[in-house]
Amino acid sequence: MALKSVEGPKEAVLGAVFALKEGESALVRGEGATLSFDRVVEDSRCPSGMQCFWAGRAIAQVTFKKDKDSESGFNMTLGEGEQLAGYAIDFTGLQPPASAQTNQSSPAYSGEFRVSRMAG
Repeated sequence: MALKSVEGPKEAVLGAVFALKEGESALVRGEGATLSFDRVVEDSRCPSGMQCFWAGRAIAQVTFKKDKDSESGFNMTLGEGEQLAGYAIDFTGLQPPASAQTNQSSPAYSGEFRVSRMAG
C-alpha cells in the first residue's frame, strides 16, 4: 500500500487545467475552493494501439469544498463536467493511457481538471 503525501494542497488557477495525482488536492487561488482527486473508480478505456468496439470510459471520485461549510463528493466521467456551488468542474485528462497488459498492478494515476466560475 502506497503512503499518502502529508503536504498541503497544491494551488490551481481559476479556469486553467491542473494535474493531481490520486489522493492530492488543489486550492483554487482566491476562491476558497478545493478540489480533491480521491481515486479512479473505473478505467475501461481502450488500450493504446488496440482497436476497440467501444472507446470505454474512466471515472474519478472527487471531492469539492467551498469554504469550510460545504463539501460534496461525487464521480466524474472523463471528458464531462459537473456544476456545483456556482462553479463548473471539468475532468479533462487521465494518465497513464490504458494498457493491454492484464497482469500489471493498478497504475499511479494523474488526473487533469479545470475549475471555472459559472456565468451569472
